[in-house]
Amino acid sequence: MLNWKQSVLQLALRLEYVDWNIGRMTNYDNTIKGEEMWSIMPGISYRPNDKTVIRASYRFRRDYDFLRNPGENTAGFTIGISSYF
Repeated sequence: MLNWKQSVLQLALRLEYVDWNIGRMTNYDNTIKGEEMWSIMPGISYRPNDKTVIRASYRFRRDYDFLRNPGENTAGFTIGISSYF
């Protein structure tokens, strides 16, 4: 790529799921629902050489409260440049 023989282009996908209240309620013997989060984060990174990386990613996240009300949506882009020496 761009006539750099050591360059690398990488694609990534990160999936997350967290359930803060898993199991059953001891007093009522009901399943605990709510207070969970899930996220999808695709990304791309480019390494022109082994000591530099340029990354871009997008994250979509959904949170639910204890009562399982409709969650809060959060989304955004992240762009970063790193150099190691």
